[in-house]
Amino acid sequence: MGAPWGDKDAARQVGKAGWGGIDLTGDGKLLYAVNLFDKKIYTIPVATSGNDLVAGTATTISFPASATSDVCTGGDWVPGAVKVRYDTVYVGVTCTGESVQGNYAHFHVYRFPVGDNAPTFTRVADFGNYYRRQESWHSWVDDVDGRNSS
Repeated sequence: MGAPWGDKDAARQVGKAGWGGIDLTGDGKLLYAVNLFDKKIYTIPVATSGNDLVAGTATTISFPASATSDVCTGGDWVPGAVKVRYDTVYVGVTCTGESVQGNYAHFHVYRFPVGDNAPTFTRVADFGNYYRRQESWHSWVDDVDGRNSS
């Protein structure tokens, strides 16, 4: 530990380990969850048995290169958001720019149909770091010692 602000190993995993977005379909029968570590979307069927909820066997959906490394400078990306709206799943991909450093942050939103385990991702929105802010943007860094160095 040693650093006054905490555990460096844990800090390096922020945004890269654990679960990102989690959402349930309107009928409550499918749970969608984004795994930050393996960068996959998990689809889990949900049923009721009496008063209990029962989870079925999870299936995974991989993000295609056309939605990740092909659109992110340096191939640096992380998944995160997921939202189910009616019969459509929306997922977010953040381009972090960590290997190239600089002003490369972008966020892309894709959609695909609920229940499709081999979907085609369709891009529906893009957000850059073009909005005015008080401070300049810094690309993602794993070096927690240098977190505010530039």
